[in-house]
Parts: sequence; structure tokens; C-alpha cells
Amino acid sequence: ISHARLGQLDAARQDAQAAIRYRERAVAQEPANVVARDGLVTEATNGGVILLRLGDAPAALAATRVAWQHVQTLARENGPDNKWIDQQPRVAQHHGRALLASGAPSDVAEAAQVLPQAVALWQAKLDEQPGDHPRRMLAWMKLQLGRALWMHGDRTAGAALVAQQVPTLQSLADAPKAGDAMLNLGEACLFMAQAEPARRAAWLARSRSAYERAAQLRPLNGDHLANYRAASR
Repeated sequence: ISHARLGQLDAARQDAQAAIRYRERAVAQEPANVVARDGLVTEATNGGVILLRLGDAPAALAATRVAWQHVQTLARENGPDNKWIDQQPRVAQHHGRALLASGAPSDVAEAAQVLPQAVALWQAKLDEQPGDHPRRMLAWMKLQLGRALWMHGDRTAGAALVAQQVPTLQSLADAPKAGDAMLNLGEACLFMAQAEPARRAAWLARSRSAYERAAQLRPLNGDHLANYRAASR
């Protein structure tokens, strides 16, 4: 995670995949060990996030699928109100994105079922304690759900849901150091360029602007750089 925050994505990948392997070995040796399985959920989720940043969709999905399967099993096995019930939506937000990155029809269909859990999580957090972070995360998760609907064939609903998030992300990105919101806005506008071909040039320009502002705070890399290049074509 520290490597990833410093932009050292290749080093982050090595550490993350090594951590997953160690956790998998621990679970293989003690399949009933809840601590080992919980650790695997954490490391596989973190690994999936880093692999998504690197654009390695197959490896990211392999990692998040491990996390998703184990967190669901732990939630089922440990009675009402266990911590894994609450943890499922957090894994869902990354597993859903990995499913979308795969692009396979079955994976996209699964993403449309998984991502609503992440949307519900951040809606509840925003209702409980309003603030910029839950607002951004809710908008970002709705962006992912909109993409899932679009890719699954419901283009009208998908495009409408993403378009609804643009004003929220724009207002958050207007803050001087809101780098994450700028990146999310760039992603949303890049999608809208596909959803609204008649306004493609305007959406791409808006996406580029968001990414360029984010780059002033931290150099673009990984998927953010790839998206910026896509918006610049």
C-alpha cells in the first residue's frame, strides 16, 4: 500500500502478490483458521486494488474473487452481526470494479449484482455522517454501477446514472487539493464521451482537464495515465 501511494506500482504488485501467496499458504495449512482467512480477504482485496491500478484485469479479478468468496463464506459461517457482514460491501466495491475490468458478459452481469452493495454502504455512511469523502465514494460507486448497467445492455439507465454523478464530482473536484475527486471526474467524463457521441469532444476535453489538474498534485500513473491518454486521442 505504501508503494502504491508513492506511485511505485510495480513494487506494490510484488509485495501484494507475495502477501496473497503467504496468506493462501496459511489458509491451506489451517483451513478452519478464521484469522488466516480474514487476513487473506484483506490481502487479496488490497492486491486487487493495486492490480487494477496497473491495468492487469485478469490478475485483479483473480485476487478479488478470492477475497469475495472468503468474505461471503465467513459472513455466512459466523452468525448474525459478525464483522464480515459489514466487510462484504467494502470488498464488493473492488470486486465489482475488477469484474467490469474483465469485460466478459458473465462478469459484467455479476458486477451489476455486486456493486449495489457498495452503493448502499456509502449511502449509509453519507446519511450517518455527511462529508466530502462519503459523497465522493458514493458518486464513484454509482459511476461504477452505471458502467455495469451500460455494459450489461441497459444503456439508458447506465448513462443517466453516470451523468447524475458528474455535478457532484465536479463540485468536489473544484477544491484545490481534491485529487481523488479530480481523478473520479476524469473517469466519469471519459465514460460520458462514449455514452454521448454527439458531445464526445466536449466530454473528452473535460476529462483531460480533470486529469491535468490531478497531475499537478501527483504525477499520473497506471490506470489514471491510461485514461488520460484515452481522453487525449
